[in-house]
Amino acid sequence: MRGYWSAQFVARWAPYMTIGSAMRVRRAFSLDVDCAQTVSVVLRPPIGRRVQIRVPSSDLGAIGEVMRQKVYSPIKKHVKKARAVLDLGANIGIATNYFASIYPNAQIIAVEPHPETFELLVENTRHANFRGLVTPVHAAVWHEAGSLNLTTPESGAYVAATVVERSYDGDCVAEGIEVPAVRVQDLLAKLDGGQADIVKMDVEGAEAVLLSSSNDWIDSVRCLAVEFHADSREASGFDALMKEKGLRVYEYPHTVLGVRE
Repeated sequence: MRGYWSAQFVARWAPYMTIGSAMRVRRAFSLDVDCAQTVSVVLRPPIGRRVQIRVPSSDLGAIGEVMRQKVYSPIKKHVKKARAVLDLGANIGIATNYFASIYPNAQIIAVEPHPETFELLVENTRHANFRGLVTPVHAAVWHEAGSLNLTTPESGAYVAATVVERSYDGDCVAEGIEVPAVRVQDLLAKLDGGQADIVKMDVEGAEAVLLSSSNDWIDSVRCLAVEFHADSREASGFDALMKEKGLRVYEYPHTVLGVRE
């Protein structure tokens, strides 16, 4: 059965990464270890890059969302060309690399709060960093600058209280991770012209605060792509806000877009 399961795993992932990469990931899953192992995988086009992922963790799921489910491909339908992108909640950089591949000349700021995840983001975007196109930022996006403590990945929100932080596989424990907090408008100020063609937002619930507080930054955004969590769409008043800001809402299974047309 183990050989059958391995063959099925490789067959499932081979369209999105090289066969050797899929085999390395499957082998890492079989190890009896306490914490996630770092595995090098080569992703197929459109990304076409080598990246580092943790196994077991949610990193493989991030590849699945971008490569298999193609959750961000609708953005290309509405934004044919982009010069500036904010990737808020960049994780290990799979979506960042996707944007860098379909918008090869775009300036991209990729923001990730978790220290270990940020290290992989830096590593996985190093090729673009040499060209000066991707700038990784270690911070949590919030409605005011300062610092925040992260909750557990299970609850997945940013809170201003000390909590116990568990690793993605739930085995390695770290106490109260404090990270810098940065405002969206301050990130926009770092882009040429102070405007973004695309703002992708996957911030585990913090979107409710970002969209409902100090949201004048939306006036400088051409396309806002949000993954909502729990009731954050209703809590933020997203649909009414998009109408107020002159953006048209497009519904997709994973991501909701607000597009300035």
